[in-house]
Amino acid sequence: MYRGRRYRPPVNRPSAPAAVLGGAFAFGYSFLALILVAQVQPALRLELGIGVDRMALINGGTFLAAAVGGFLAGRLLDRGRRDLALLLGALLPAAGLGLAAYATGESTFAACRWLTGLGVGGGWGVAHASVAAAVPEGRRLLAAGFVQAAAPLGNVAAVLLGIGLDRGLGWRGVLGLGAALGLGGLLLPRLFRDAPEPAPRSVSSSRSVAVPGVRREVRSGFDTGLDSDIRSTTEPSGGRRAAIVLFAMLALHMGAFWLFYAWIPEWLERDAGRPRDFVRTVQLALCAGFLGGDLLFPALARRIGVKPAFVGASLAFGAGVALTPQIADLALQSPAAHLAFVATGLAAGLWSAFGPFYAAHVAPAVRGQVASTSYQLARAGQLAMQPMVPLLRDAGGFAAVFAAAALCSALGGLLVLFLPQSLRARPLTAP
Repeated sequence: MYRGRRYRPPVNRPSAPAAVLGGAFAFGYSFLALILVAQVQPALRLELGIGVDRMALINGGTFLAAAVGGFLAGRLLDRGRRDLALLLGALLPAAGLGLAAYATGESTFAACRWLTGLGVGGGWGVAHASVAAAVPEGRRLLAAGFVQAAAPLGNVAAVLLGIGLDRGLGWRGVLGLGAALGLGGLLLPRLFRDAPEPAPRSVSSSRSVAVPGVRREVRSGFDTGLDSDIRSTTEPSGGRRAAIVLFAMLALHMGAFWLFYAWIPEWLERDAGRPRDFVRTVQLALCAGFLGGDLLFPALARRIGVKPAFVGASLAFGAGVALTPQIADLALQSPAAHLAFVATGLAAGLWSAFGPFYAAHVAPAVRGQVASTSYQLARAGQLAMQPMVPLLRDAGGFAAVFAAAALCSALGGLLVLFLPQSLRARPLTAP
């Protein structure tokens, strides 16, 4: 009997729970890092002497930096450097928040925010690409919902940290606490240790992929198939058309969210003169809806289909955003009106569809780079949208801003109808 060193075959066992948990932290903290400044923005602007128009430009620049970070993180992921992408995605935003706590003026604060943007760029793409690699296809939509649910949890954490303003901590202390939470990113490589690393491979302009009994054509990293119909014998489909449509959907929904949620403290506290407790109640009601929507959307999509659920949720979210000024007035008279904010947040569960959409239409070899870059380029679109906020505000108050956000949501939902239809792979004759 052979008594030498024991042979252990190289087996890489995917750990779906670890991938979901790690991806949720990466994505959730990226949201906290972005939204935390909104909680302290009025006090921060007052001390540093930053006007609304200049703050809008800083916000847009932060999203542009996120686009650059998203591209770099996607490249790292597709080259098999997931651990490095995860670490940078947590530590750079934390560093940006920590340094922002010591900002002395507009220029230093802007530089710190752009550093944060560079770090958060890979959160979404890295999370969903890793989950797509580790989670069986039949459970991918549900897993994407759990990852998306981390975004409202990050928002809730930002709102709760904002209470430090009322406790005498000051906006600098609040940002410092947010930076400390980012140190949890050091645990991400350990959480992902059992999940499969995306294998680096080149994608030729046209090649065939062989599996038992099936031959499939892959062109430019894309192929045929759709989320609800894909089986183990299909490759992602849609080509560049699908990538362009998905990017447009992302850009419009990104505009809907950030034109709406990022300015709620500024609108309610500065323009409407509402107390901070009321502002936080509104935000927490929305976040409760965001969380529930991300978890419930997969069940709705399985029942009526991903596309119909996405269109309906987009229209419902747009309606809720457009009616926000009226809902806020009602909420002052009756706390029960906050349920309308919860309902608006529930409709935002539509974001749970994007991960599976990319899994359905983008090949694994380039999924991290395509998804992450597209997501962050959509965020970079805020460089054009955010400067519109002061103009719309002067023209019609924040009601005009929210109306523009509602229009973005409706158009982003309807664009899903232009995604390619699913095609099942068929056995072809051998070459």
